[in-house]
Amino acid sequence: MRKCADRLYKIDEITSNTYQLSAEDIGHKIRVTATSKDEEYPGVATAEFGPIKLDPSARHHLEQLLSAGGTKFTTTTAKVMKAKKTKIEGSLIVNLADLKLELKNYYGKTIHSISSKYSIDFPKIELHPLHTERFSLSFCKEESNIDARVSFENKFDLQAISRQNRDLIALTIRCFAAHQHFANSRIVNEIHLSQEEK
Repeated sequence: MRKCADRLYKIDEITSNTYQLSAEDIGHKIRVTATSKDEEYPGVATAEFGPIKLDPSARHHLEQLLSAGGTKFTTTTAKVMKAKKTKIEGSLIVNLADLKLELKNYYGKTIHSISSKYSIDFPKIELHPLHTERFSLSFCKEESNIDARVSFENKFDLQAISRQNRDLIALTIRCFAAHQHFANSRIVNEIHLSQEEK
């Protein structure tokens, strides 16, 4: 289970004796519960560790990406797409203003492009709890700029080139989204204050 402040959240699909930490765990504690299957020695043991910290090399890499204002990540679709019967190569361009996903065909031509500015809920990234390179990215159809030569989907199951790369994608998106949210909140607050002064 993941412990955020004093609340516990079940990590879906985790029932085995191994768990790979991810960007989802940073700043939180992990609680592990083991139940004895031995009838002579029944019982339950619980252990807790954390809070989980970002690895120094990953932190340095993340700081570089943020100070550069963004980057491009290579991805593929995690599942075989029905129409193409194959995984599709793609690029995920993440910057301070927005996020753009481009999926390309065998010849490198873009067949699907969707971009979205950051809002409170979108784009939403979820890391797969078992497959350490996989994640899903959800867009709000009304808030997205879509250029699709295949039918539009608002959720994409994607795969990064490595576990560290997937975590960097998640952290970069969340940092830029938070930056945008706080910048917008500050503007609203300044407008409110200026109206009060009048």
